[in-house]
Amino acid sequence: GSDKFRYKLAWLKRLRAELNACSTPSNDLLVCGDMNIAPSDDDTWDPFEADGNILFHPQEHRALKNVLKWGLTDVYRHHYPTTRAFTWWDYRGGGFQRNHGFRIDHIFVTASLLHRCTSVRIDQELRGWEQPSDHVPVVVNIAQR
Repeated sequence: GSDKFRYKLAWLKRLRAELNACSTPSNDLLVCGDMNIAPSDDDTWDPFEADGNILFHPQEHRALKNVLKWGLTDVYRHHYPTTRAFTWWDYRGGGFQRNHGFRIDHIFVTASLLHRCTSVRIDQELRGWEQPSDHVPVVVNIAQR
């Protein structure tokens, strides 16, 4: 019920409206970024503990599904349908060291790009840097036409 939570839901609604207004699912389109939403149980270290909380709330899931229904596919999930993998770990409590994370950074693509996607990976090695971010990148390779 916080202002930030309402803003997130409204932003996802605006994203869907922008997709409707500016493109079609038949175009080559990639949408990526820190969505701050772990879409499935395999995207969180403990779905029972996370359930109903920020990053893993049913309202967030519904709003994100509405965006994806436009014609986007989660590239990582397409390639790894049941792999538990994360892109973010809280610094507090040693989240990375305990692998208590969430996959909240995403790459979504239209079908035309999905068919050309040759690989996708989460680059966890960057967390080994001296002063790393709490996020790691998702990397996708898309073949040229």
